[in-house]
Amino acid sequence: LDKEEKQKRAAITGSEYYQVLCMRNVNQSIGRAIRHAKDYAAIILADVRYESDPRVWRDLPAWLRPDRKSAGSFDANMRSIKSF
Repeated sequence: LDKEEKQKRAAITGSEYYQVLCMRNVNQSIGRAIRHAKDYAAIILADVRYESDPRVWRDLPAWLRPDRKSAGSFDANMRSIKSF
């Protein structure tokens, strides 16, 4: 029965494994910047995948997703951070 149960479980691909590993580290970094409900920080995720790949965005903390902002260019992002 144990062998049958193990065979039923879907294994993840190598790509999925590295995605999970990477996002765990990203989430850990975010957690180090914001530790309490009253903390605040500007978190810069400077990779196009954070905006264009729904799998990447899905793996970020749920509380972070509604506040996502993308200004497009580096200069626009820096202006946005200064006004933060």
